[in-house]
Amino acid sequence: MSQIIAELGQAERDRIAALREEGRFFWLDVSLTDSTREDLAELLKIPEDALHTLLDFGSGTRPSQRFHAGGEHVVFAVTCYAERGARSAGRSFALRPIDVAILVCADYLLTVHPQPVSLPGLVPPYSTEGRSEQYAVYAVLDGLVMTAFDALNEV
Repeated sequence: MSQIIAELGQAERDRIAALREEGRFFWLDVSLTDSTREDLAELLKIPEDALHTLLDFGSGTRPSQRFHAGGEHVVFAVTCYAERGARSAGRSFALRPIDVAILVCADYLLTVHPQPVSLPGLVPPYSTEGRSEQYAVYAVLDGLVMTAFDALNEV
């Protein structure tokens, strides 16, 4: 997966359309501060039931219960951890939790989160040359989950 898209401007929308037309797999990482339910539904043709689970932030539903599997996709939630920024005297921990919803399908990997943060920046670099789309999904998920070990080590 050499294609990582992190915004939803017009250039990115055109790029997504071209990648889908070519049948090329990509990772789209978006923040809810930069995109809307309508953006995602229209651009990626996500069914309403999957979209509901994908955008179920702040409902009080535990991440382990935020799961949906359809015929062509699966949606689930994870928590990863990102730097808070500069450490201040009053803060004991440098990492903050990021609630992430993930949709995996044959055409793309979509990560959605409420806060403006770059998930591709949290994942260690990896090469997908000669690898399958499944490997790319694994590499991203592994990178996100490993941030929890960083947070655990910090505690």
